[in-house]
Amino acid sequence: MDRVEVITVGGDLRGARRVEDPLKEILAILEEGKRVVLVGFGRGSGFWPNLLSELKGSGAEWFRVRYVDERDSEISGCGIEGLVDAWSSYLSSGRMDALPRVDSESCSELKACNLCLDSCPYDALEGKPPLLDPDRCLGCGLCVNYCPAGFISDPTPYQGFWDFVSKVGCASGLLILCPKGRELLYSSGVKGLGLIPFEVPCLPSFSIRHLILSRRMGYFTSFYCPSELRASCPEGKAVERYSEALKELEYVVNGGFELTEEPKERGRPSLPAFRGEERWIKLAHLPFFGIVVGEGCTLCGACEEVCPTSALKLEKGEWYRLWFEHSRCIGCGTCESICPEAAIRVVREVNPSLVEGGGEEVARSEAERCIKCGKLIGPKAEISKLERVLREKGVSDSVIESLRICDECKRKMELGLL
Repeated sequence: MDRVEVITVGGDLRGARRVEDPLKEILAILEEGKRVVLVGFGRGSGFWPNLLSELKGSGAEWFRVRYVDERDSEISGCGIEGLVDAWSSYLSSGRMDALPRVDSESCSELKACNLCLDSCPYDALEGKPPLLDPDRCLGCGLCVNYCPAGFISDPTPYQGFWDFVSKVGCASGLLILCPKGRELLYSSGVKGLGLIPFEVPCLPSFSIRHLILSRRMGYFTSFYCPSELRASCPEGKAVERYSEALKELEYVVNGGFELTEEPKERGRPSLPAFRGEERWIKLAHLPFFGIVVGEGCTLCGACEEVCPTSALKLEKGEWYRLWFEHSRCIGCGTCESICPEAAIRVVREVNPSLVEGGGEEVARSEAERCIKCGKLIGPKAEISKLERVLREKGVSDSVIESLRICDECKRKMELGLL
């Protein structure tokens, strides 16, 4: 953790350096390319929001600074040293950015995907690959949740979050809030929640991937964003849309997520992380996808060849079977755009029983055999389709018959060996 420096204001902490002017010290540390954990003792209302505002105004890399208040210890039941250690691990891992970054090269390969464009309530994304308009972007992070391929950077680094959660066994979960929500929480005087305040710039910047990870690791995740705060927040639209996604997450994860007016104490979850329901549920927000395959599918294998995540696999044998792996699908629409029969449709839906892996058969066809040697030559659905097309064009019976002769037998026939 050499890249992280821990400083305190208003009190002492073992292994940390006490400072009198936190703004000046933080700016100097950031200038050195390091990251900062600031620990506050006896700080009054507005201390951290005002300091954060000054950091942003100075043009400093404010997102590389984490603030730990002594009240966080009272709220979570964790010692200050443990919280500092967890945040130091968080800051030590991964790249951090103030605004989302788009992996343009990777995004360009998914030519049919535009999921993120419709997600932004502020029209800050445009084009393919999407360009970010910094004047329109409020940094809410909602677009991150609508890019299941992960090509838009997450303001909360995934590896850093993993490292953080791995160190917080002292609590039963996390309480996600923004800087203003944090001030409201402090002013309420609440204690002993067993939840660690986890500050994000805006609630939607805490991605669905992080929610699922924390639940998988045995933690609850609550959200504190009172209606009085949302009503006056410029990012209120994004928060409301994110709230709808959280409601949908109840279909997938045992233990729902919702925005709370008043955080409550919660113990560790006792149920498995994911529901075992075997049914497909329509969605409007969550980045889970299924496919609908129509009767026109010939099992030609074109979709398997272009799928960037191998979510579609064609099994060949006595029967040709097209398998779909739900957990791999990123909803890019490449299969839908390439299908010569227009037989595939990508839909936003989830099957809780398949979220962690496993597939299902979405199309099948009996295999066609060579009429000369009996060798498997392809799916009967594909060959029957070719036969119909050729007959409509008036092609001779001999040509149509050749559809059911393998290449090896055709060569032998040309050489007079068959």
